[in-house]
Amino acid sequence: MSLKSKREQEKQRKLAKKQARALKQTGQSDLSNAEIYNNRGIDYAEQGEFELALDYFNKAIELNINFSGAYNNRGLIYKEQGKFDLALVDYNKAVELNSELAEAYNNRGLLYAEQKKIDLSLADYTYAIQLNYARDYNNRGLVYKEQGKLDLALTDYNKAIELDPKLAEAYDNRGLLYAEQKEIDLSLADYTYAIQLNYTRAYNNRGLVYKKQGKLDLALIDYNKAIELDPKLAESYFNRGILYSEQNKFDLALVDYNKVIELKPKSAEIYFYRGILYKKQKEFNLALADYNKSLQLNPNLAEVYTNRGILYREQNSFELALADYNCAIQLNSNCVAAYNDRGNVYREQEIFDLAFADYDKAIQLNRNSIDSYLNRGGLYLQQGKIDLALTDFEKAVGLDKRLKQPLFLLASRTLTDHQQFDKAEDYVKRAFTNAKSEERQHEGIYLQSIEQAQRLHKAYGRIQELVRQYSHNLGNTLFPDTLYNLAQTLKKDNNYQKEALQLYDVFNAEKTIMRQAELINIRQGQNDPKRFGELVQNSCLHHENEPGNNIQFVLNYALERMVARFLNEFYQKVKQPREKVLSKLGMTLDSLRENFEQSIFFNHGDIFTWVNQYLMPIEITEFSESWQKVKFKKEGHAETLFYSYFNEFFKYADYQQLTLRFYEQAIDNKYYLMSRWENHFENNQSNSTERGLQGIREDLSQLNLSEASETTLQIDIKGNLFVVTLAFRRDLLVYEIMLEQKQRIYNTTERLLAMKKVS
Repeated sequence: MSLKSKREQEKQRKLAKKQARALKQTGQSDLSNAEIYNNRGIDYAEQGEFELALDYFNKAIELNINFSGAYNNRGLIYKEQGKFDLALVDYNKAVELNSELAEAYNNRGLLYAEQKKIDLSLADYTYAIQLNYARDYNNRGLVYKEQGKLDLALTDYNKAIELDPKLAEAYDNRGLLYAEQKEIDLSLADYTYAIQLNYTRAYNNRGLVYKKQGKLDLALIDYNKAIELDPKLAESYFNRGILYSEQNKFDLALVDYNKVIELKPKSAEIYFYRGILYKKQKEFNLALADYNKSLQLNPNLAEVYTNRGILYREQNSFELALADYNCAIQLNSNCVAAYNDRGNVYREQEIFDLAFADYDKAIQLNRNSIDSYLNRGGLYLQQGKIDLALTDFEKAVGLDKRLKQPLFLLASRTLTDHQQFDKAEDYVKRAFTNAKSEERQHEGIYLQSIEQAQRLHKAYGRIQELVRQYSHNLGNTLFPDTLYNLAQTLKKDNNYQKEALQLYDVFNAEKTIMRQAELINIRQGQNDPKRFGELVQNSCLHHENEPGNNIQFVLNYALERMVARFLNEFYQKVKQPREKVLSKLGMTLDSLRENFEQSIFFNHGDIFTWVNQYLMPIEITEFSESWQKVKFKKEGHAETLFYSYFNEFFKYADYQQLTLRFYEQAIDNKYYLMSRWENHFENNQSNSTERGLQGIREDLSQLNLSEASETTLQIDIKGNLFVVTLAFRRDLLVYEIMLEQKQRIYNTTERLLAMKKVS
């Protein structure tokens, strides 16, 4: 607190000493002591010791009840303490005792200004000016600035400086005015001159200008200097805290904000800003507490209601959020942020008319509100009003060029989805206009995606027909053939190989579902051995020559899926050691996958022959005899594949619902296959791998019903086969079909539809 300038204080002290000597000569010691107490009160006030200062001013007035200067000074203390009524009483008394005490008029004018009693404030300043008091020109300039009368304010600041070229406050205030008028050079010049006059607050204000210029290092230096010179200058801690917060130095910002609260515990603004900081740190409860405290100190802050409303909205407390936005708008009908975010709440609640109304109002109040254009454009997009959405996005880009690429690419994807391919391409080209060279390479990718979507759109009618057929013919035996025929059609076009593969996969799965339904029917007769045997035999032989229906197809399809999973997932883990083997075959992992798709998925080749040719190890003689088995497993992985093939059949068998006889057969069959497998590897220790694999093929041939003899179909063997197929049914239905088949087929057709929506 500065009661007077240092020059004026020194002048008063000299005058006081002179008066004290004169009073002493006349024997008026009380009056002399009154001056002493008054001066000591000034000293304590300058040190921030307001209670001690008040005691000394009281004593001065007690000794001299007509001491106008003491009343003026005590009024300043009361004002600092927020006791405005007492301050006004003292200022009135001061001017009553001394009608030419310009300082008292000045201080009363300041008080009136803070109480928004502008006419009274101007009257006091004007009267003080008539007394040639430079400081009142400065203060009247502040009032004019508050009223928006910037020319009058500038005139008064100039006059104050003319009367007192060393009145630092006038330079500082004129610097603030220049800063608001974007006269940055003039502003900096005034602040710098005020600093030369040892005016600490000018460091703080110059720091604000540097911050606006983006010169954050210089701003920080000025804030630090202001705090160094005046450790109780709350504004500098506050501004430095804001700077730290914007630099994401939240801990440092929090320290500064806490210091401001220590210096100005009744400041609603600082609690608001600390609440914003806590929200950035995701300390939502602390943020809410600070917003509440800010409103407790000042319930008329629309900005605080708006930010608390945003916090409530993000916590899905929509009613509380709406209440806060309504309060903010009631306090400030021009609060753009409140309208904009209230619109967001209405959008969440799907009250779209009210959302649009609020976005429209926000834009009406501020034609440069980027968030409002983005929010309204997003809602238009959500409702399929593409042209209106694009208009808003164009406006947002016009206000902030950084939004050009993300918004224009979004526009391109949206237009592609709506088959407006030419406009989509135009937006891609605009998105990359003037882009950096490393970004321009992506332009071609986006354009290719639009071209691909356009090609796929040409097949849209056929795909729609596929979806329609699926919806109306699910379960119809003709439906898989429709899938197969469409897959064959797509296969002829090189652009649709992947789509064809997907449809083949669905075709196979659909045939499998039909086969499983028949197996379930067979199971119902398992308690009647004769009937059960007839059902199995008829099923196996009746569908022998019908693709996709015999049991061998089901088993082959299971192995195909395991190989596909092996190539796409597990194989990646052993890619490096396997690459040596593939290189000797003149292949890579990608070409191996392509070979598998063409040979097996597209043309239904012999899966066992393919596995033997491409997945079995080669050049086993490279490994020592003692490590042959280990190296064989590591290098080929085929035995793991086949072991999983058999093991999966029995792993999921519903043993509890089978008769004991079939349970025992299932267990015996499992261990039989396992033991045979181990025997094959034992043979590999001293014989060739091919001999071991021949044993595997012999085992597999037992499952090839197209070559099975009549003896193979005797009841016990049929029982084993039933356990195998039943377990496989559970593998498919529980693991593959029941959990995903219906959704997978739908998803496949949807993916085909969506493949025109290239992201």
